[in-house]
Amino acid sequence: MSSGKAFAEFDPTSDAAEIAAKVLGRSGTLRAPAARIGNVWVVGFTDEMWSAALV
Repeated sequence: MSSGKAFAEFDPTSDAAEIAAKVLGRSGTLRAPAARIGNVWVVGFTDEMWSAALV
């Protein structure tokens, strides 16, 4: 999940409510861009985050 130029990683087994608060927009849909790469969700955009996810 990116926010500005920073990005954060979450553990879905312990952070479900925090993840939902960060990745869902006001309408209840995922913020854009969002993609599932293997078993990892990438939400938001920073060059560094997407480069790491696509390696």
